[in-house]
Amino acid sequence: MSTKFVFLPKSILALLIIVTFPLLWAAWLLWQDEALTKRIAEGGLTINTPEELSNLPPLVSKPLRQTLLMAPINLTNDIAIASEIAQEYRQRRPLDSQGWLSSSELSQAEDDSDKTSEFLSVAHSLSRNHITTLVKVFNRYLELGLIDQAIPVARDLVYAQPDRFRNVFYLLSQLTSDYRTLAREAIPPNVPDNRNYSADLYYSWALSDAIRAENTVLAQAVWDAMPEPLQLNSRQGLHYLNYLVRQKSWQETENVWQELLGEGSVEGEILYADFELPMSENSPCWQTMPTPLGVAWSVDSNAYSGDASLMVEFDGTENVGFYHLVCLVPVKPNYSYRLTGMWKGDEISTLSGPYVDVFLGSHNKLVQRSEPMVNSWPWMKFEITFDVPDDTKIASIRIRRTKSNLIDSKISGRVWFDDLKLNEFEKMNELEENEL
Repeated sequence: MSTKFVFLPKSILALLIIVTFPLLWAAWLLWQDEALTKRIAEGGLTINTPEELSNLPPLVSKPLRQTLLMAPINLTNDIAIASEIAQEYRQRRPLDSQGWLSSSELSQAEDDSDKTSEFLSVAHSLSRNHITTLVKVFNRYLELGLIDQAIPVARDLVYAQPDRFRNVFYLLSQLTSDYRTLAREAIPPNVPDNRNYSADLYYSWALSDAIRAENTVLAQAVWDAMPEPLQLNSRQGLHYLNYLVRQKSWQETENVWQELLGEGSVEGEILYADFELPMSENSPCWQTMPTPLGVAWSVDSNAYSGDASLMVEFDGTENVGFYHLVCLVPVKPNYSYRLTGMWKGDEISTLSGPYVDVFLGSHNKLVQRSEPMVNSWPWMKFEITFDVPDDTKIASIRIRRTKSNLIDSKISGRVWFDDLKLNEFEKMNELEENEL
């Protein structure tokens, strides 16, 4: 039995060599990449001299990266060679942010602040979707005291991870007094679309935290940075408006009123005074806080005039302290006002019934109220007269019920309100009052 050998034509053999050699070479490079990297990680190989650097095979990059990652441990005594390694790695892998980040660290060790900042900037631009590197770049900027440069990094970081926003934004607010730049540059203009985030997520967090800290300047900067569509009819805008009223920031109150409602405030005007138009849940008039157990409110068809009134209903299960329906009304300082309206009650139990009061900012003693009513009564008029102090421009009309210490404290029944009006008249001075 004889063996026959088949010889390939020279052209085909040459073609196989041409095709196979690059594949074998690429496989060899990959093997070298992994093998050398493993030796460096295990301490069996170091790159401590220019000769060792030049002996690395071309296109091999992982050993350089591993060396840079270990640089703070192994190369602190020779920054020059570490810088050469970083430069070589940047040339071989220019799109890897780690090379630029390591270069910035080494430049700082060499007290070269310009290159430090330059390398960090490139690292940032290459790592917008890489959270770990963004955190490193952000922290590096903070260590260098480069707050302005850290702010855009923070924006990319919190866009990638929204849960970091409140901590990062608070930290930056402690490191800079330029709140306008902070609000404009650090808050992402959009929210990630991979989850069901509200469009005002970042602005809402920033504004609520500024209000909680009573940082009025920061709160104003955040509100001014918020796009107009997010300001209009927003819950956070109403929250901010209430804060400004408490702070007596009247000019800003007027501005926010305009931006929240899309129209300016009118002194003495009670919005939704007859309850005929659909009410906005974020309007400053008849704004509601979460109501307690045992009470609910709604717009009802039992009206004094027109087709609608405001009804508050107590179900008899709780001793309710109710203050959760509030209407803010612009008023003139040093003027007197008369609030009138119609109301009707149906089987209001207990001796502590509902009433209406007018609250004037922080003047706790300047609260005027109607007489509490119990049992049932037909539509009738109530009236409250009050004076506005010289430092007040907003009055709060509130529907109230005070908790009772009596045995029959659990209130039940219904009460309706309709046709509220507020009329002004100039307050008399003391001389005119004495003449009368």
